[in-house]
Amino acid sequence: MIICIAATVVQLRRIPWKKWYQSYSLPAVSAFVIFCMVLRWESFVTRYMLSFLGLLCPMIVHCLQLLTLSGRREKIRYGVMGTIGCLCVFEVFNMTMYHRNICVTSGGGQRPQGYFVNRMEEWEPTEAICRYIRESGFVNLGIFQGEDDYQYPYWAMLKEQMSRMEHVNVSGESAVYTDTEYVPECIIWLGEYPGDRFEWNGQEYIPGFEARENRYVLVKAD
Repeated sequence: MIICIAATVVQLRRIPWKKWYQSYSLPAVSAFVIFCMVLRWESFVTRYMLSFLGLLCPMIVHCLQLLTLSGRREKIRYGVMGTIGCLCVFEVFNMTMYHRNICVTSGGGQRPQGYFVNRMEEWEPTEAICRYIRESGFVNLGIFQGEDDYQYPYWAMLKEQMSRMEHVNVSGESAVYTDTEYVPECIIWLGEYPGDRFEWNGQEYIPGFEARENRYVLVKAD
């Protein structure tokens, strides 16, 4: 990507501005750089950059053509194209086998077990917490999670049980959306042990169930 950007900049003085491909490459590079600057704080910024691949692919092809315009470099172009083609075939094969193994070998086609194919260590505590909530009859739930806790299965596995689920003890910019009047019957706590008592919206909660370390259900103290 850096080579493509450098090649575009070098060619700015050599190719008339009226040509469509130069008019496309410069805005594409500029948009990508601005995007990266705005999201520089995001922990998983690379997954958002992937969407720019469709925008940048024409620019990469254009830069490859610019670098191999002369007859002596034309063979390099064919070599690069062949290499890219082989890599694409290998990647498609690998991804096909990867998803086949998930679906067939690991039971990824079944729910809810399929949610845990890549994180099997989360299956037992998640299933235990959901079973405890169902048996206790809780329908208004709260959930607290850390930065990388696996919370989606709780929403999926308890969707028929719960009436409502809200995040609690939220910090950062999202805290402005917190419902300061919502008092859940229990709180799914994914993280460090909160202590003997935790207060939320005027209600005290105590540990009611421990599935494993850093996986708890807090219930009302009264």
